[in-house]
Amino acid sequence: MGRVLLWMGLLWATAADARGRVYVVKPGDTLNEIAKANGCTVDDLKKSNRLSSDFLKDGAELKLPRGCTKAKTVGKAAAKNDQAAKGSKNDKSKSDTAKSDKTDAVSKKKPRRKPVLREVLAEHGFAGRYGLKARVVEITLDKKLRRITKEAIYDWDQTAYEHQDWNAASTIKLFSAIGALERIKTKGFDSRAEVTFFGQGTSTHKVADLVADSLIKSDNIAHNRLTQLAGYDYLNGQVLSRRGLKHSAIHRPYETSRWLPMTGARTFRETPRIALKQGKKTRTLPAEVGTGGYPCVHNAACSSMADLAAAMRRLMLHEQLPKAQRFNLDRTELRVIRDALKAERKRGMDVVDQIEKAFPPGRIVAFHKPGFSEGWISDVVYLYDHKSQKRWLVAMAAPGGRQALNGAAAAVGKALAAGDLTY
Repeated sequence: MGRVLLWMGLLWATAADARGRVYVVKPGDTLNEIAKANGCTVDDLKKSNRLSSDFLKDGAELKLPRGCTKAKTVGKAAAKNDQAAKGSKNDKSKSDTAKSDKTDAVSKKKPRRKPVLREVLAEHGFAGRYGLKARVVEITLDKKLRRITKEAIYDWDQTAYEHQDWNAASTIKLFSAIGALERIKTKGFDSRAEVTFFGQGTSTHKVADLVADSLIKSDNIAHNRLTQLAGYDYLNGQVLSRRGLKHSAIHRPYETSRWLPMTGARTFRETPRIALKQGKKTRTLPAEVGTGGYPCVHNAACSSMADLAAAMRRLMLHEQLPKAQRFNLDRTELRVIRDALKAERKRGMDVVDQIEKAFPPGRIVAFHKPGFSEGWISDVVYLYDHKSQKRWLVAMAAPGGRQALNGAAAAVGKALAAGDLTY
């Protein structure tokens, strides 16, 4: 009977291979789970899909290689059962011992159930909060810290992709800084360049100063200028949408009471003439009108926990990622942004402070961009541990004031320090 099952399993697998199979990645999936569920190995999946890391994008289609079918697993199991049955006929006591050893081996190989973020945080005293949105990613690097070997993603009640029902506030200033530095790089300039904006009036700044003011001081006018420098279609199209950050866009300026008297510009779709100067090199960018269609067009800006975490991942793990997954920034520009994200600020330290309390003093380093507006507090954080190969991304938002995330952040910190999200 066992041989018949094995033959039928192999026949089914051969037919499936001939047809070709595709697996669509669901939120929370890992390569390890997909491989085991389909009777193949992680290396098989990586090789067939040319994956350089274990990171999976939700909704991506994975090609299952030849022989990678559930029937293959069934066939192997049937063969093992047949062999065990033969052994039982020869010696009952040996069979019992073998059965016990087999059970022990299976229990050792049985993978740990992937933790559920709500359950883990509850164990650390956080019962939940109205409106909370969160994504936590645990990343493991190789021993030389040169590449990512494992990533596990945890979402709070599948809220990571919600992007239009909350105020992203200053967290999106991360995007305007990236977009501006990327665009001027394509023109042959870097953050040391001087930029002059024309239009209703003229305004001249150092690009590096605009980045620091926007990301550290959270200055709205600096953010508006960086968005103009990036350009409406370049920022929303090239930097965000084409990089898979499809829930994020920036449409209109912040702090219009100051901005409108200065520029008269009510939207970023129209950008003024801009002049760049660095040393003896100069370049003029003509005025533009954006034509692309992007998410949340009726909001000033929007983003999701998934997009914020993905952007921070590209910024902070640039050296460990393949070129296709990086932003188009060199080390100088990365340093400008990273230094700003690491800097102390007068307000917005609540989430980082709560997470750091769970670790020994000085053990972890945090980079982040907080935001607060209309009662919504948000933050996107990258953390690394000096004494391990672990790295973490935490993106959170909730309504209720500046302390609304404190309970969740404290529980996340305790869970990370205890290794409760290691999977």
